[in-house]
Amino acid sequence: MPLLPVDMTIQMIPIDTIHGRYQERVRPSARHQARLTEHIALHGLKKPIAVRPAPDGDGYQLLAGERRVTAFRTLGLANIPAYVYDWSDDDLERMSVRAHCCGCASVSVGPPSISFTTKTRLVQHAATLLRRVMRKEP
Repeated sequence: MPLLPVDMTIQMIPIDTIHGRYQERVRPSARHQARLTEHIALHGLKKPIAVRPAPDGDGYQLLAGERRVTAFRTLGLANIPAYVYDWSDDDLERMSVRAHCCGCASVSVGPPSISFTTKTRLVQHAATLLRRVMRKEP
C-alpha cells in the first residue's frame, strides 16, 4: 500500500466532483467552521485535502479535509488543492485502525466513529496474531 499520493503533486480538483466521505466524522460546531472559513479566506489553504478516485468511477471520494471542502464551498470557490491517493477499501481500513490504535487520529474522530467493518477486521487480525503466537509462527 503506497503511503504517499500517486504522484506527489497537488492537483486542483473541482469541488463538484468530490462526492461522499470514506468515514463519517463528528460535525464541527458552526463557530469552528466559520473560523476555518474565515482563515482560509484571509490566508488561503495551508494543507491540501486527500481524495481517491470514487469507487463508482464518478469523480473523487473525500478521505480527509471535510471542513476545508465545506469552507471552499461556502466561499464559492470552484477548485480545491488535493492529493490523489490510489487506496483500496482494505488499505483505508488498515490506515483507520493504525490511526486509532496509535492515537494519531484527529481529536474530533474518536473511537465511536470506527466503523463496524474496522472493528471486525481488528478483531480478526488480533485472533490471527494470537494463533501465530500460540503456534510460534512468524
